[in-house]
Parts: sequence; structure tokens; C-alpha cells
Amino acid sequence: MRRWRVWMAFLPFLSLLLLAAPGDAASAFANPAFQAQWQQGETLAPNFWGPLPTATEGRQESYKEAQGGTRLVQYFDKGRMELTNGVLTNGLLATEMFRGQVQVGDATFQPQAPPAIPVAGDPDNPGPTYAGLATAGAALFVAAASKPVGFTVTTTVDAGGAIIPGGNSVNSATTIAAFDATTQHNVPGSFAQYRDQVGLAAIGYALSEPFLAKVKVAGAGRLVMVQVFERRVLTYTAENSDPYKVEMGNIGQHYYQWRHASGTSSIPSPVPTTAPSTGPGMWTAAASLVTATRATVSVPLKDGAVLVIGGNTGGQVAERYNPARNVWSAVTVPPTNHGDGFVATLLADGRVLLLGGTGSACTNSGRCLIALKTAEIYDPVANVWIAAASMNVQRHDCTVTLLPDGQVLVVGGSTASGTDGTYAATASVERYNPAANTWTTVASVATPRYGHAATLLNDGTVARRGRHYRSRPRQYPCAPCLCRAV
Repeated sequence: MRRWRVWMAFLPFLSLLLLAAPGDAASAFANPAFQAQWQQGETLAPNFWGPLPTATEGRQESYKEAQGGTRLVQYFDKGRMELTNGVLTNGLLATEMFRGQVQVGDATFQPQAPPAIPVAGDPDNPGPTYAGLATAGAALFVAAASKPVGFTVTTTVDAGGAIIPGGNSVNSATTIAAFDATTQHNVPGSFAQYRDQVGLAAIGYALSEPFLAKVKVAGAGRLVMVQVFERRVLTYTAENSDPYKVEMGNIGQHYYQWRHASGTSSIPSPVPTTAPSTGPGMWTAAASLVTATRATVSVPLKDGAVLVIGGNTGGQVAERYNPARNVWSAVTVPPTNHGDGFVATLLADGRVLLLGGTGSACTNSGRCLIALKTAEIYDPVANVWIAAASMNVQRHDCTVTLLPDGQVLVVGGSTASGTDGTYAATASVERYNPAANTWTTVASVATPRYGHAATLLNDGTVARRGRHYRSRPRQYPCAPCLCRAV
């Protein structure tokens, strides 16, 4: 669907959109945070949220954890903005509608049947609808096997949601290019590229397999590729001009009609003026990890999630945190048990480098036999680990720093020999080249250290500052210093 300011030829279609818009059309953004997010979204893709005149006014909806039991929301064509105790989120609208559950709390839901609203195209399309896909098309939402890259989407869905296998593909844009291991669904290249452009946090992981459907777009019949994601429904229309071939369905508009047609959890009231219990500069509890662990490292991923790796003699733990959903999920653990004292960093290509540690030889008392040279790389998209070249020096409690050129600097650490808890600080420094998968020994630092810290400075050098600096049983003398390694 086009923005009317750009596509004047589609004024008749805009009139249909306005007729379908909520009755309480917005005169302004309900909160400055909503306006800022709207402006940011519109820089990512045309018509990311939809124009303000077709949005609703701000309103209060029930939410169990919100102060006073309600939170401020505002609906736009393409989504919903929510302000809960000072935190701005957008909700899993597609997930709620297809599962028939209205979310009214972090873990509280009210059942409501999926709506008979078309998922794509003009508002007067006969289908497929959310209700039809959730019933007749339910097989599309079952976890699928990974298809080979280049596999063409040919599955068609009729207006009632029934699946018709073996149809005709639209074009090469309908070929599979990615697999969402988290939800176990294949993603075509056109949708994967669009999601990379606007961000995983805006779209979510795939909830269904992609399919083809005949729908009306601006009054004309089109064969469109459709796929349901956690937050949005994406469509691909070959006849559209770039950059409008891939578009988001009017999920915000559809959800509003579904939730408020029967008044579910609708509480129109003024915006609360009391101070939020959480917000900038304040701490709030997050969900607990799936598995209790220790000696953790955390790495922010490019999609906004956080990878946490923990370990001890009981084995390695790896989990992924989704801040938008406040949910932890277990991911594939590293093949090697890195025990304690390992380090990790995000690489320039979005993968994660994990190295060193004390391995399974480190007991709960911290008495270690030997440090590791082992290095491994995690691919968060494929959810797999691959072996990387081993370091030249075994080490734990070292520092790891991603450099501006994409290489990685590893400094110091302990080589950990013996079983009596004796540590052996090292001054050695290595540089890892991910493209060549090679380690190169570079100039050593002046003072051997382990358990120290390092920071990349604006000029590309690395600042390193003290902690342990002698080979001795585990003690904690703090010896400040500042040195640089190019």
C-alpha cells in the first residue's frame, strides 16, 4: 500500500483505507516517544507505520504489570505503540491474532477467536483471513524442515485459507534464502532482505511458511506472496515498483478492529500523570535464564538480542535473550566446555567468537589443570557453532577486543598450570583474522596480567588496565596501569 503523498494515482485505494481506519482518527501523537519512534521508522522504509491521519487517538488498555493496571497505546496502520511503566514496546500483534490470544499482561492472555479479516490487500478482499489461515491453513504454522537455498515457494492458499500445494511461483524473489531456527520456518530472500533493512525487532521471526495467494491490491487482482511473522505480515507483489514490492500488511489496523470490536480490555481514559515506576536511570527485573549458570559472558547481537554463555564443570550453557519479549530461549551450546575464564566478542559479520577458558579440568573450587587454546565461532542466524583456528597460547581470563579493521586483539590472561590453584600471568598478545581464520603473535605488553580489562579508544588503540600481575595463587591485588597495544 502506498503513501498518498507519493502515489497520487492510488487515491481511490486510499479512500478504501480511510474507510477502514478506526473511527477515533488521531489528531496528534499520543506521546512524544511515539512520535520519535514513528519518525525513526519512516527513515527505515516507506510507509513503515502509516500516516498519522489514519492512526487512532491514544487510549488506555488493560495490562496487568502496568502501573494502575493500564497502559497508553496508539494504533497505526502497520502496528501499535505501547508505553508500559515508561518502557516503549510494540507487541506481538500477529502472534496474538493467529493464536487467538489477547495479551493483557506479561504472561496473561484472554482467549478471542482469530478475526475474519483479510491478511493482505484491500479491506474488501474475501480472504485469506486470519481465521481461515489459523484453521484451514494451520499446517503452515507447524515447524518445518529447512529448505535448500534456492527452493521456490509454490504453495498457494485459497480465500478460505485452504492449502493448495504445487502452484506457480511469482518469480525469483520467492526463492528461499534463510531459515529461522528459533521458530523453524523458511524465509524467502525478498523478506529476509527487507527484515535485515528494518530490523528483526520490527518484524520478528517467521511464524508460518511463506505462501502465495490471489488478493486485490488497489482494486486489481494480484498473485501475492505472503508470510506471517511474530509482529507483522509481509507481502511481496511483483507488479509493484521498488521500494514497494515488499510491504507490511495493516496489522495495527486489523488488530484494533479485532480487539476493540467487542471491547476486549478497552478502557478509554486520560493519560496517567503519575511518575512511572521504571524508566531511564532505573532498574527493573527481567525474566530469569532457563538454566542457572555461572562464569557468564554476554554479547549483544546485531538483531538486538543478547547471547549469554555460561559454564562450569557441569557443562556449558548458551541462551538467547529477547529484550522486546523479555524471554530467554536455549540455543546450541559450544562443542567445547570452556569451563571458566573464557571470553567472547561480536565479530563484524554478526557472528560471535568464543575463546580460551579453563575447560572441564576446572573444579568448582577454582583449581584448574590447564587453560585452553580453543576458539569457536557461533552463527546466531543458523544457530550453529563452528571450530576456529586455535590460539598460539593457551589462556583464560584474558581480554578480547574487536578492532576497527574487523580483526580481534587478545591480550594477556593466565596459562594456568598445576592443580593447586596457581595462576601464571602472561604478557603475550595475539591478533585473530576472521576472514583468514588465522592467529598472529604480535608484540607483548610490558606487564603480564590476567583478570584485567581492555577498552577500544576512539583513535583505534586499545587501553588495558590492571588487576592481577603476578604468578601466584588466586588473590586479588589491584594494580592500576594504563597501556596501549596497536
